[in-house]
Amino acid sequence: MTDEQEAKWLSYLYRQHSQAELEEWTRALRYFRYCRAVGGHANDGDELLCALGCPDQAAQTRLLGALGLKSAGRATLAGASVYLCLRGAQLELTLSGTAGDPYEVTRADVEQALRVEAVIEPLAADAIVPPRAGKHCFSPPVVG
Repeated sequence: MTDEQEAKWLSYLYRQHSQAELEEWTRALRYFRYCRAVGGHANDGDELLCALGCPDQAAQTRLLGALGLKSAGRATLAGASVYLCLRGAQLELTLSGTAGDPYEVTRADVEQALRVEAVIEPLAADAIVPPRAGKHCFSPPVVG
């Protein structure tokens, strides 16, 4: 990536939230990570994402059962509206839009993610951190 491309990327990454704010969220959260939207024609939004390893049907059934659910989709966990999606060998949990805009992540979403993390704590061995490879998933090493 050229210096100009890197500068554009960083400008996009930190447009909504500063690096310091994203690092603070990363330190507070154990399993969820902030993922910046791909943007453009993808029509996606920013999200907090958590992934649990789910290599087969038995693991899927076990994980959903541990969360008190029968299937993926929209669910309420710890009072938070969470979307669960099976993607490859992962069960992904996403949060966004608590403050009203479904394309935005705010501190309110982080607070909800903290409550959901308490529910998924017994599944810590299944957690995949970072939940998604690539630069869109903000997951620097947590120090201290």
